[in-house]
Amino acid sequence: MRAIAVALSGLVAALPIILGTAASALINVGALDTPGSAACVEVVGDLAYVADGNSGLRVIDVSNPTSPVALGGIDMVGDARGLAVVGNLAYWVKGYPGLLVVDVSNPNSPVQIGVLNTPGEANAVEVVGTLAYVADGSHGLSIIDVSDPALPI
Repeated sequence: MRAIAVALSGLVAALPIILGTAASALINVGALDTPGSAACVEVVGDLAYVADGNSGLRVIDVSNPTSPVALGGIDMVGDARGLAVVGNLAYWVKGYPGLLVVDVSNPNSPVQIGVLNTPGEANAVEVVGTLAYVADGSHGLSIIDVSDPALPI
């Protein structure tokens, strides 16, 4: 059995793709430079969603791990730090303003549909059901209702 793992380097803006059956057998089978500094990745099916620092959110086709292909992205002011993908929505955090909701149903052209300024500096996000849990820096945990993704509260 072979496992696929995706690893990020904080110093190099690249998405390496690694295959192996044990830690000692890991090999780098592919990579793709991104325009920013990759901070977080979530893979859903054949797509990798990357929080890419000052370059926002990137969508990458990883169906062929040896030749990943950049599909689309959305640039926003700020530092993209973390993300969670649920269905056709990507929830990503970027310090300030906090939580952004992006429609990724067309991976070639993601569109921001919602935003909420959190009281702290948003660093990570996890979405369960209709709630987004945001690691909000010195303000601790912010829990946000995303039942209407266009109007998170």
